[in-house]
Amino acid sequence: MRVLHTNFHLGWGGQAARVFALCKGLRDLGVEAIVAAPKGSVLLKKCDAVGLRIFGDVHFSKGLRPLHFVHDVRALKRFMLANGIDILHTHGAQDTWSGTVADALCPKTARPAVVRTRHNTFPVQFTLHNKLLYRRLIDRLIIVSDSVIQQYSKFIESGIIHPENVTTIHSSIKVERFNPDLIGREEARAAFGIQQDVPVVVVAARLAREKGHKFLIEAMSSLIMEFPGLVLLIAGEGNQEESLKAQTKALNLSDNIRFIGFHEDVPRVLATADVSVLPSIDCDASSATIKESMAMRVPIVATLIGGAAEIIDDGVDGLIVPPADAAALATAIGRLLRDPELRARMGEAGREKVIERFTEERLARDTLEVYRSMMSARSDSADG
Repeated sequence: MRVLHTNFHLGWGGQAARVFALCKGLRDLGVEAIVAAPKGSVLLKKCDAVGLRIFGDVHFSKGLRPLHFVHDVRALKRFMLANGIDILHTHGAQDTWSGTVADALCPKTARPAVVRTRHNTFPVQFTLHNKLLYRRLIDRLIIVSDSVIQQYSKFIESGIIHPENVTTIHSSIKVERFNPDLIGREEARAAFGIQQDVPVVVVAARLAREKGHKFLIEAMSSLIMEFPGLVLLIAGEGNQEESLKAQTKALNLSDNIRFIGFHEDVPRVLATADVSVLPSIDCDASSATIKESMAMRVPIVATLIGGAAEIIDDGVDGLIVPPADAAALATAIGRLLRDPELRARMGEAGREKVIERFTEERLARDTLEVYRSMMSARSDSADG
């Protein structure tokens, strides 16, 4: 089986990381996975470095760029026909349109089957062109959490998308990288200049509005009354950094909250923590932060956004609270900080779940099952 994956992102993020992990996993299962992305993208560089085949003669530009679109359609059509692609797997809006049009222009007998993964919970407009896309140009839809299907309710109700053609496959993490037995708490805290006996809360997420940091900072105001030495490590960069620092200063929390910027070594950051928090108010379809925290045996407090409730069993391996609710965050964090036995129990249950459900191997196997069913259905249709 030969599969062409497409992705429009130039930088690195959850979507590109999933494509990278998936293609490596598929290769281990005997599938030839090829990645098409803009030249110079981080994804292409990473794929090339591990020996995955790449194709960089595409733009996948945002906005109205007709010359780029025509170029991409022609380039993808030529590549798919020349290389005998069995399945086209698209991952973003720009590459989905270029890829599906290129696919439709291939001769019927040489046309790859098309699967599209929807990675986020952004609204899908019920427009004429989207109706055409999902009725005629896409064979199967993969969503990264059940929460994503809400965006397709009109498509399903009108019969444009059939539920049996939709599969939920959560994103994975590299479990062997997030191994708490390899990173000592004392060493990790020493690396960040944190005393061993103080409680530590960590949030590792982009400093963006939708991640809800301001509600966590607000929660800190009440938490430090009970835990005066409490430290909040905020790991990440983003356009909200200055406003969050201003909020911290205004609430007199500068001694308790540390902005440590972007860190490649997320496991070491999480190893400092008694509690990990993801206070999102939007967009987290299948959060890597939740799974990474669980893998590190760090109990997680997360908001009821996207696929959080599909990953966390509330009260068993983490706590779920309403979004945009500082008081609820403070209550949940305080509960965990007071109870080391509860933290240990939740941490162990979380790691066991990640090993069972959210590995890169599981992602590849589940996706391969979708490919096989697509090929089988196409074979049956040809025989009929």
